[in-house]
Parts: sequence; structure tokens; C-alpha cells
Amino acid sequence: MKTRIKQSTTLLIAVIVSLFINSYRLLQLLSVIPLEARYTQDQFTPVTLLDWLARFSTFIVLSWLILQFNLIWIDKFFHHSKKILKITIAIVGSVFITHSNNYLFVYFYELLFEIKISESERGGQFFGWYLVLLALFLIIYILRLQLKSKNEAIEKEQLKREKEQLKRER
Repeated sequence: MKTRIKQSTTLLIAVIVSLFINSYRLLQLLSVIPLEARYTQDQFTPVTLLDWLARFSTFIVLSWLILQFNLIWIDKFFHHSKKILKITIAIVGSVFITHSNNYLFVYFYELLFEIKISESERGGQFFGWYLVLLALFLIIYILRLQLKSKNEAIEKEQLKREKEQLKRER
């Protein structure tokens, strides 16, 4: 019996990553950062509670999708595939999810808030999305190492029990 990552774990990680990446805008919203630092030559959209919630929830969805894709779905649908194919699928799929999520966010943000996101903000946002992706890859790698170690310990314990049972049967 292999140990797997729980849904609650992936969701918790997604929330933490989203809080971290949106912390600057949250500090702006809470007026911890001075007003002068908030807006530079109208390059950035104003920070409101709805703006922050939209970005926060979007990053939760992005992070959760990438974690699910890499930790559960790839193993579920490509469990017989070679490791290099799984890694390729993980990278291409994660980049696709990130890219799609970014464009969907911009489209719906501009539609809902009727505010055009400037090109400089889009560029910074795009960079941010890929930084999150890199951080998630690191988290996924650590979680996979942890799972492997746990599964090996379980397997070792099972073999030990089977060996003891065989000794008793003789």
C-alpha cells in the first residue's frame, strides 16, 4: 500500500503559496506600505479588497492545479510511462497550466473590473507566475522525496513482518 499526498495537503500548500505571492498587495491594502509606494506613474492597478481576493484565489487555483497535476494526475494516468516522459509531461503541462491561467486571469480581471492591466504589470505578473511555478516544482520535488522515503519504510516493515511470519511457520 503506497502512501499518497492528501488533498488537504495540496490545498494548504496552495493557500500558503498564494498568501506569500500576494503578501505585497495585502500590505498595500492594509496601508502598511506608504501611499507613495503604491502607485508609480499609473503602471499598476489599484489595490482593493476585491482585487486582492481575485489575485489570491487565482493563485490558489494555479498552485492547486499544478500540485494536483504533478503529484496525482501524472502518476494516475502515466504510471507505466518512463521517468523522462513523466518529467517532460510535468514540465510541459505545468507551463501550459501557468500560461493559460495567466491569460484567463487577465481576460476575466479586465472584464469584471473594467480596468486594463498595463503591459508593464502584465510582464511583472507573468514573471511572478513563473517564479511560483519554480517554487512549486521545488515543493513537489521535496514532497516526492518524502513520499519515496515513507513508502520505502513501509515496504521495509512489510518485508520484515513477512520474514518473521515465515520463521514462525517453519
